[in-house]
Parts: sequence; C-alpha cells; structure tokens
Amino acid sequence: MKVKTYLPKVIHISGDKPDEYLCGIKKDGSSWHNRCLTDKFAKTLPLCERCSELTDLVYKAAIKE
Repeated sequence: MKVKTYLPKVIHISGDKPDEYLCGIKKDGSSWHNRCLTDKFAKTLPLCERCSELTDLVYKAAIKE
C-alpha cells in the first residue's frame, strides 16, 4: 500500500485529540514527503497561526494558576 505524501506549508501542534491538530484541523493520515523530513526543511516552515495562538493561551493560563 502506497502512503499518501504531501509538502507541508506550516507546522501544526498536536492537540488532545489523536485525529486533529490543536487548531482543530483534522489529520488526514498522510505523511510528509521524504525530502521534507529534515530539520533543515522543517525549520523553514512557519508555525500554524491558530496553533501558536492557542499554545500561548494555554501557557499563559498555566502560569496564572
């Protein structure tokens, strides 16, 4: 069986649900293309804006507690 691959445009953060990212976008079961798996490539991608906003909110709430 061939694995579906794609070229990522952003880095997402995993959330509490195994089938979606923190921002709510559903994971589709595909994988990054092999040439995208290096740190060098991944570091060129921006963080998903919504994932970043939600992470900031979670950490700020945790610090206040």
